[in-house]
Amino acid sequence: MLKSGYILSFLVFALIGCSQDKKVNTRCKHSSCEEGALATGANATFSPFKFPNAPEGPWTIKLEESPVPDPKTGLKKLKVSWAPYPNAKKYQLMIALDNTCTNPLKAYDNIIGIFYDQDYSRELLIDNGIKIFICLKAFLPDNATASPENSPLTVGAESERKLSFRLLPPLPSMHSGPVKIQWTELKGAISYDISLTDSKGKIIQTIANIKNAGLLNSYEISGLPQGRYFLRVLGNDPSGMKIKALTDKKDAPYEFLVSQEPVGAWNFLKAANPAPSGRTDAAFVYTPQGIILWGGSTSDGIAQDGAIYNPSTNQWTPMSVLNSPEPRLGPFAWTGSQLVIWGGSNFDNSSLKATQNLGNGSAYDPLKNQWVPLATAGAPAARQAHTLTAMEHSVFVWGGIDQLSIGDKSARTFNDGGIYDTITQRWTPVMSTSGISRAYHCSVWTGTVMLIWGGAEKKPDHELALLTHGEIFDPKTQQWRAMNNVGQPAARYAHNCVWTGKKMLVWGGSVQFFAVSNGAAYDPGTDSWSPIDDVNSPLATIGEASYWSGKYLMVWGGREGESNLVQVGGLYDPESNKWQFTTLQGAPSPRWGVSLSGTGEKVYFFGGDSIQKTSPGKVYDELVEFTFPP
Repeated sequence: MLKSGYILSFLVFALIGCSQDKKVNTRCKHSSCEEGALATGANATFSPFKFPNAPEGPWTIKLEESPVPDPKTGLKKLKVSWAPYPNAKKYQLMIALDNTCTNPLKAYDNIIGIFYDQDYSRELLIDNGIKIFICLKAFLPDNATASPENSPLTVGAESERKLSFRLLPPLPSMHSGPVKIQWTELKGAISYDISLTDSKGKIIQTIANIKNAGLLNSYEISGLPQGRYFLRVLGNDPSGMKIKALTDKKDAPYEFLVSQEPVGAWNFLKAANPAPSGRTDAAFVYTPQGIILWGGSTSDGIAQDGAIYNPSTNQWTPMSVLNSPEPRLGPFAWTGSQLVIWGGSNFDNSSLKATQNLGNGSAYDPLKNQWVPLATAGAPAARQAHTLTAMEHSVFVWGGIDQLSIGDKSARTFNDGGIYDTITQRWTPVMSTSGISRAYHCSVWTGTVMLIWGGAEKKPDHELALLTHGEIFDPKTQQWRAMNNVGQPAARYAHNCVWTGKKMLVWGGSVQFFAVSNGAAYDPGTDSWSPIDDVNSPLATIGEASYWSGKYLMVWGGREGESNLVQVGGLYDPESNKWQFTTLQGAPSPRWGVSLSGTGEKVYFFGGDSIQKTSPGKVYDELVEFTFPP
């Protein structure tokens, strides 16, 4: 099964060193170091000095492990020591489960710097099966600091004991009654704690010292008010450490919803004739002639077929394939009279691998049941992960990347595009004056200007950078201007954007490794942002579907973490700045990659799949109707 979504990995390397014209003092991690000099503050000066017992070479943490465990606790005994650092006033030693040591399990904050001819040391007891980090810092005059070259020092490794300690998803995703929480055993744990916080990080409830029940533990919580909750389970280890239960999102908590008044109504439509094959990420558009379904990813590869569903006759009618675009995954746009497909990536269906980016496309007229290839003269370069946005009888292509994967070292994002007029069948090139390129961004047409926001920028041989930058393009004047950035959402990619007629709503997407469930609204009339309330908002998911009804932004489905498929969604009313949960009664089974489109009163869903990390899943050919509340 092929997916059009991409999970990006971001590795940030901070390189801090001495300037090129200075000899490096290998005992110093400070930007002003010179040979023989000490790490200092910006205005401090010291003469070269060497302690009588100061070791040659780098300043490091030394570690001694006792072969015999502590007789009382059975824990490993460690001795941490270090040589004195010149002119250090005091030292800070921290033991943590993360390499930043920002939330240490144990901290020695004020080890006074009184020795100059002997080592400092501390003895520790740790669980032999837990990976810990030891961080050391020397505090010097004028607020300068120095750290050993091997700080943080890693000790031990995550054991099967810790890796098997897992919090299970609190299924279903939405609850109207008691919430049953389950987790596997942390062997040797004394007890467990449960922590619930809201979307603002406020602690809602803490349950402490739950007895260890063995291989599978559970606890039921009742009486939670409506809202979105973040759940963690901690194991209380005999060593005094609190160990987090892992989830499919690594150290991130699970989210779940509690709703007493879900809204909307679901109806499965059974057509009089067979539906097209099940698929995800298809072009799907509600038109006066019926609902167009084209392409997408099937269990056999990328489709090059489609059909139109007529709600009045309850019939599917096959679409012509003559002059249709070659199979691909990529964006589409509806101009009001034609379905336009341009760019994207095609695939080898036998190997299920992307083979090339495309710089061509076609337009489909449902009245004529006819495809017309788009002109290639003057078209933008081949690309994927771009946006294709309808603007009256034209479409606007913007951004994207030039390689099959944005992780490719040579990949670069585009800061150009073009406007294709479906009547004259001509391209007009467009290039941004900001110099900022982007992919996995969003764009919306207001009726007069194009709004472009977010995404990711990639330059050859550079790391990927998430963008918080937004631009406004006026096609009549060919002028660009930057959006105000005050109050804008955090940087993200693959997010949802819709135009309400007054504002652009930005919601969801991914920030580095995880999906987010927040956003903001941009008003081009005042060039200002306002926050979207995230109380009672949907879960943060990947591969969710979104739609603007004329009154509500609908977000539904998707995948939370690696295996928790979501069956619930939310309706956001920008006038009241409030969310409501969609009902589970009669809802489609949990899935992601759904295609949807509709009218102001109803929205239609097609397809999606239930693929998970541990399961091949099912590709759906179901057509489902959702009726909005008044």
